[in-house]
Order: sequence, then structure tokens, then C-alpha cells
Amino acid sequence: MQPRLLFVFPLLIVAMTALLPRTGVSGELAADLQEAIHKAAPTESLPVIIQFRERVKLVRSRGETQTAFRLRYNQILKATADRSQATLTEWLNGQGVPALRQIWTLNALAGRIPAQLLRELAQRPEVESVRLDREIPMVPAQR
Repeated sequence: MQPRLLFVFPLLIVAMTALLPRTGVSGELAADLQEAIHKAAPTESLPVIIQFRERVKLVRSRGETQTAFRLRYNQILKATADRSQATLTEWLNGQGVPALRQIWTLNALAGRIPAQLLRELAQRPEVESVRLDREIPMVPAQR
């Protein structure tokens, strides 16, 4: 992958996520996830995305090149995700949940979690929301 793409791709994902609707969230669990939990057996694992509360707001320093800023921003995003997700990851490991995929650009985790744990997980102070992970079809660009 070319170096320029390493910087552009995370920023693109952040921008796309900002466009996703946040409607249907009741408390900390999205409505479609609440329905899936209701229908699932307690030990059935559901695919979810866990969004953490902590956000990064960074301003480019005067005289800082765009390349240096992007590198610093990516490093801070990764460090923020590692720090803010550590306690929850440890708790999930203690519950027997296998490792989840870290989405450090969004400060989120994705993976399958037993339905019986999701309500408790959503109530944790570091968690902003828990959504059902599903495919979102992309519309081809019009030319």
C-alpha cells in the first residue's frame, strides 16, 4: 500500500462513519440489536460494533507539515484506542469472549459477543453505544 493511502484511508473511514445514522439508539443499545438480543438464545453470539466514548480532537500545529500531522494523528488515534479499550477488553476476556477486531480509527471494537453480555456491556461507562454489525451496501458512483 502506498504511503499516501496509509494516511487517507483512516480519515476516509472516520468521515464515512460520521455519516452513518445514529437513530434508533435506545439508551446504549441500538433498536435492531435489542430485537436481535430478544430473539437470540442467551449463549448465542451476535456480531456487534462497540463504540467508545473517548474521542480525539487534534489541531495541526503551526509549521507542522501535513504528513507529520497525519502521522501524529494516527499515532494518537491508536494510543487512544488502546488505552480506552483496555478495561473492557480485559473484562470480555474474563467472560470468555475471544479477541475482537480493533477499529482504532473510530475507537471501536467489532466481533461476536454472547447476547447475555450485551446489556451489561452497554452500561459500562467507557461505552457510548453498541450496534448490530451488518453489511451496508455501497451504491456505485454515478458517472
